[in-house]
Amino acid sequence: MLLFFIGGLIILPQKANADEVEAVPVSISVKYGQTEARTILDMINEARTNSEHAWYWNKDDTTKTFCTDLKELEYDYDLERVAMKRAAEIALSYDHERPIGGYAWDTYGQENIRYSHAGENIAAAQTTASQVNFCWREDNEPYGGQGHRRNMLSSKFNCVGIGHVYYNGVHYWVEEFAYRPEINTTEVPANDSTQAVSVSVDKTKIKKVDVTFDQDAYSLRIGENTTPVIKETRIGVEYFWSGGRGFAPVLDTPVVSIGDSSVASYSNKTLSGLKEGTTELTATLYGVTSSTSPPVSVHDCKNHWDTGSITKKPTCTEPGEKTFVCSICESTKKESVPATGHAYASTWTTDIAAACEKAGTESRHCTNENCTATTEQRSIAALGHNWKDNGDETAICTRNGCKATHTHAWDSGTITTEPTCTAQGERTYHCIYEENGICTATKTEAVKKLGHRYILTKRDKPTCESDGILYGKCSRCSKTITQQDTKNPALGHDWKDNGDGTATCSREGCGKNHTHDLDSGTTTVEPTCTATGEKEYCCTYINCSYKKTETLKATNHKNKETKNYKKPTCQEEGYTGDVYCTDCGIKLSSGKSTKKYDHDWDGGKVTKEATCKEEGTKTYTCENCGETETFSIEKTEHNYIKEQHKNATCTENGYSISVCQTCNDKKKEEIVAKGHSKGIRNKKTATCKAEGYTGDTYCRTCNTLLEEGKVLPKLEHQWNDGTVTKRATYETAGELTSRCRKCAAKRIISIEKLAYPKVGTSYTISGNEYKVSKPGAEVILVRTSKTTKNVTVPAQIYVQGITYKVTSIGVKAFNNNKNLTKVTIGTNIIKINSNAFFNCKNLKTVTIKSVLLTTKTASKKAFKNAHKKLVIQVPKKVKKNYTKIFKGLKVK
Repeated sequence: MLLFFIGGLIILPQKANADEVEAVPVSISVKYGQTEARTILDMINEARTNSEHAWYWNKDDTTKTFCTDLKELEYDYDLERVAMKRAAEIALSYDHERPIGGYAWDTYGQENIRYSHAGENIAAAQTTASQVNFCWREDNEPYGGQGHRRNMLSSKFNCVGIGHVYYNGVHYWVEEFAYRPEINTTEVPANDSTQAVSVSVDKTKIKKVDVTFDQDAYSLRIGENTTPVIKETRIGVEYFWSGGRGFAPVLDTPVVSIGDSSVASYSNKTLSGLKEGTTELTATLYGVTSSTSPPVSVHDCKNHWDTGSITKKPTCTEPGEKTFVCSICESTKKESVPATGHAYASTWTTDIAAACEKAGTESRHCTNENCTATTEQRSIAALGHNWKDNGDETAICTRNGCKATHTHAWDSGTITTEPTCTAQGERTYHCIYEENGICTATKTEAVKKLGHRYILTKRDKPTCESDGILYGKCSRCSKTITQQDTKNPALGHDWKDNGDGTATCSREGCGKNHTHDLDSGTTTVEPTCTATGEKEYCCTYINCSYKKTETLKATNHKNKETKNYKKPTCQEEGYTGDVYCTDCGIKLSSGKSTKKYDHDWDGGKVTKEATCKEEGTKTYTCENCGETETFSIEKTEHNYIKEQHKNATCTENGYSISVCQTCNDKKKEEIVAKGHSKGIRNKKTATCKAEGYTGDTYCRTCNTLLEEGKVLPKLEHQWNDGTVTKRATYETAGELTSRCRKCAAKRIISIEKLAYPKVGTSYTISGNEYKVSKPGAEVILVRTSKTTKNVTVPAQIYVQGITYKVTSIGVKAFNNNKNLTKVTIGTNIIKINSNAFFNCKNLKTVTIKSVLLTTKTASKKAFKNAHKKLVIQVPKKVKKNYTKIFKGLKVK
């Protein structure tokens, strides 16, 4: 955003006379940026001395004026002062007209700046010097938009000063051009600091004041105090421009007042509640009331108690406590709650648990919390043993605390898995021990497999080369088998020798022939141990009768045979046979017995049918030897029909009675109690404000209260970091208010008072240095400016929020001040040290307002080497005394 103004030897009309404008000093904080601002000088001079850039459009916007022979501008540090002041002014009121009225040239006169021509460029929002200079050049604008450019290229100016401030997030820039016969080129350090500056503003230009407090609204109890804090103050000024960043922030403090002083009071920055009602805080600055006024509500807790909550439960015999909370400020009050009296449960509670062989007791208990009262005690039947098998023919009771044992007594067993041809079966035995509890232990034994029982289904006849074949099928499992018929072996060929080394089968239908292939030979006349024999070779083809013979040597018992061989049966053992020499008949070795074969049992035959009362029998017969074996058949299942039934409850067993429709046998089956199905009721989570409750344990099935819950203590508050609601001062402690993150409860923590600066702490005010002599109360003047002609030693100074009395003038405080001619000494001075005004040769007049000096705290030595005609003026009532103190000096 750019504005420009060109000034010259003209007289501008003023909007109002100075005495017609009510000037308001407005304090704002700005950051100067003079180091960067001064770089624009080179940019201006580059444009003035470059023929390519030194031109501007004429009013017809078709022809140009070329600026030739322009001289470079010099940087004037007087104009920089004006530009810096104007930069702060346009930050509040973006216009060539000043906030107080008038124009920049008025500032020239105030600063004693002589000039003959002047011009001003202003700009806002550009963040760098190069950006703002580019905008001021206006290369692409028509004549009407090149006012800033014409200022920069004007031959009427010989110097420039530039100002730059950063305020409220916006950069503001000012160029002050002038023609001066004497240019101030004495360089001063560039100001890049953040400063508080005062801008005079016409009160009529302040359109709005907006004060923001630390709270949108304030709520107090009657008698409660709080300290409202102003977080920010902004004002709306005519022509203020911030690029959408809101009104102008200021440093001045508004005056705060209360609307209805009967509801609340506001004094010394403290807001106090007086009576229940509502009002508001009003802030006024520069005579303008803030557009926002935070409401103030005051309440009396007695009108806002909640319905209360039990904070201490009553017992059967003792009262409890109920706490009420104010719904506005959370203050509390307590009331007593009457004792409840006993409330006995309708259900029974076990007092002494029943054991396996010993009865227990139970009674009805009081259901109130922490009460142990009981009524109507009764007996609980013994439980009986709960047997568990040990795996070693014994069992042990598993109930807690019982170690009873017994040895199993087994029944005759029941076939639970039938045996098959290839797999064993299984027989299960049950323990029948029933003393003080039924034993349910079982054990199993294997039943041997049956083996296959084949039946012949087909037979194939033998041929010359193949045996007959038998086909069979198992009568139990239908497995099939195929095997050679050993009783009908292959017939063999009926060979006829052809006399040519071959033979042909003469059996009908064969006709097969072969070439003789002699075997290894067969002995036809056995050699003996001493005599030779004869060996005959036969054709190896089956049934071929072709032979040839040869003589064999004596064998010497080489040939052996087995005698007395006996095949084993399923009734008798067998015998492998004795070995004899076949040549001489001598027995060479004896045989061994072989074990009997297993019986080949048939499928068995039922010889007695089983019933549901008696077992049956089944007899198996060996198919080889006819031996028999008989096995029992287990009883059949009873055909029971249920005649009586009682359902089990959570705590009591039920039963079922059934009758066999075949044999009238009765059986009773116990239905075990289900046990309680537990659920939680009345559970409550603990909070910062209230205790919790673990919940009562009830049975979901029968609604019996099984176990009462426990009260959970309230949770600890989780305090936030808090906010300083009352700042600590040197006189009073501060307060830090924090709230619980969970329940918004409030607590106030005291902040210690500020410690006063210690003795010797130095302050410089208006060029004079003071040092603390009594913390928070008194200071000594120790040094003054050497250039000041007229000095007043004040009665007190105010610095950093503390008012100090100035009670002493230190040694050589005014030493060698040759410009000093007049001194006024304040009313609180009690001591003037020797040589305080040493060598102040031009000091002619000293006015002492203090009446506290004595001969011990002051003397003429304080004015050693002062002007010979020094006159000391003192209050009339101490003139006589002071004449003695300053003997030798003129005292009036």
